[in-house]
Amino acid sequence: MLEKYLVNETYVIFFMVVNFSIFYGTGCLLFMWVVMFNLLISTALIIYLFLSMDAITSITYIMVCLMTSTAGNCYLYNLEKSRKQNFLREYRLEQQTKQLGVEKGRSEHLLNSILPPFVVKILKEREALESPSNDPISKDFPDCTILFCDIVGFTSMASHTQPQDLVKLLNEVFSEFDFIMSKHSCERIKTLGDCYVAAGGIMIGSTTHPQDIVDSAIAMIQSPVLTKNSLGVQLKMRIGVSSGPVLAGVIGINKFQFDIWGDTVTIANKMEQTGMDGKVHVSESTYHRLPSDYYAAEESGSNHEYGNSYYITPVPFKKRPRASPTSSPQMTNSTKKKKKKKKKKNHTN
Repeated sequence: MLEKYLVNETYVIFFMVVNFSIFYGTGCLLFMWVVMFNLLISTALIIYLFLSMDAITSITYIMVCLMTSTAGNCYLYNLEKSRKQNFLREYRLEQQTKQLGVEKGRSEHLLNSILPPFVVKILKEREALESPSNDPISKDFPDCTILFCDIVGFTSMASHTQPQDLVKLLNEVFSEFDFIMSKHSCERIKTLGDCYVAAGGIMIGSTTHPQDIVDSAIAMIQSPVLTKNSLGVQLKMRIGVSSGPVLAGVIGINKFQFDIWGDTVTIANKMEQTGMDGKVHVSESTYHRLPSDYYAAEESGSNHEYGNSYYITPVPFKKRPRASPTSSPQMTNSTKKKKKKKKKKNHTN
């Protein structure tokens, strides 16, 4: 009998070791099923021990089984809890990474809409090197066209208009101008009160920027927002254009703002100040780069230290081809009249 009990005990202990080793090892994959099967095996084992052994030995083995099963289930519970926590932690980390990517994309889009690519690139390089510098960020543009646009009589209109209504009006007008600029491959540089400054050939590379800017200026003058706006007033624009080299960049270390400097900017501003409302006033440098078969020009009659200036209007019923600008100068109305007179004299002779 003693040998029989010893053999049974050996089988029981061996069976329990194999059972718990297998199911605890796979517990990280099938938590609930392992617990249920573990309880089922423990119950069957308790029934077997209770029926095949005396009371004291059966109770002893039953207590051992219950303690072992409880310990194993507690281990599996903690293991599953840790797995769930890790899964939730990884899920939250993945969501945060995606959100950071979205926010980074938005910030880069906003930065690229405010600053040109070369400025953004330099700022990123400085940030990557972790070496802040007070050196200005600038770049020479040897060939571009600058436009200055101003609302005629804006100061007097602002004196008897509510600030909110005035800002709403400027937003309507300048938003329409932004659309016109993007349509003609040009870009806005900045706004100063009611003054709108734009350029061609800086942020967007183009070989036809003089024509693009002049086309934009004509579209601005003919824009319906000047007559149909929130205030119901009729606005008149004064526009000046000039072509040549400029220096562009940002200065300072906070609140970056892209700006342009140079004689070309000064001349374009002068063209706007001395121009007439409803007309595009261009400098001589821009005038000589416009195709004569599409634009009609007349001398402004103003004497400038920067040379002659001209008022440009489009020739009706003609579409300008998108080609490289011509370098041959246009003929003004006065020179055309002189040539006609010479032809008449030669014919009479």
